[in-house]
Amino acid sequence: AWPTASLAWIINIIQRGRVSLKRINKILNTEPTIKDSEKTQKHLSLHAPPKIEIKNLSFYYPNTTEPTLKDISFTIEKGEVVGIFGPTGSGKSTLANILVRQEIIQTSQLFINDKDIQLWPVKNLRQATSYVNQTPFLFSSLIAENIQFYQHTQQSPNDAKKSMLNKAHAACIQEDIALFPKQYKTLIGERGVILSGGQKSRVALARALYKPHHLLVLDDVLSAVDHQTEKKMINNLKENENNSTKIIISHRISALTHCDKIIVLENGQVTQRGNHESLSKTPGLYQKTWLYQQMESKNEQ
Repeated sequence: AWPTASLAWIINIIQRGRVSLKRINKILNTEPTIKDSEKTQKHLSLHAPPKIEIKNLSFYYPNTTEPTLKDISFTIEKGEVVGIFGPTGSGKSTLANILVRQEIIQTSQLFINDKDIQLWPVKNLRQATSYVNQTPFLFSSLIAENIQFYQHTQQSPNDAKKSMLNKAHAACIQEDIALFPKQYKTLIGERGVILSGGQKSRVALARALYKPHHLLVLDDVLSAVDHQTEKKMINNLKENENNSTKIIISHRISALTHCDKIIVLENGQVTQRGNHESLSKTPGLYQKTWLYQQMESKNEQ
């Protein structure tokens, strides 16, 4: 009887394995929607902070009739810190995805160092870019392994550890990690289940800073932290992040006051542009939101 029962058990395992393998193969065999074309210039790569230029960009999601972004144009100079501000649904995250080539756009709408985005190899461009989106993905692994996801081939283990600690400090997550019994060797579970929303964002930020990059895009990373932590993170970014073009997207204006330039989006269109000082004195959405958020901050204190 036992061999018969064992055979039934084995057959059940085989069937479950076949279903699992089918799912895995479906993922592995999926063709990327964004890939190099015949026009791609393989030699192009970023070795310094890039200049980014957007010209008359309009973007439609599939099966929609209304554009998410409408006729947007602006320029980001090399090494500039640019803020993108706007209410929910204004197209900020869509713009971020376009900048890091996660959405398909038409030719002659986005230029990197005066060359059309379509000419840049996808791999080379993404290797030089660090991107933290609103819902960062964390692996079911150790905190240290999540931060050190990018492997420095020319760094010794000691140098890699020092770099990790430095970037964790810059992301203001080191004090939170110190509270865990195993600290950086803490297993965070599926998608970082043991971490709060703010902790997930800061671990993802530390990972983005740890990776060598020339373009840094942060999509509402500071929204899940308190104002004191936000100030520390901004100061740390200014001190530690000098060799990259930075794009900071936020609905909290206090995170953008230090930016060289701020772009205001409303309903997918650019309605205002300038630095914090000029925009805070100009009637419009930015000034109205800034006054409201200042009052809100005072009430919290």
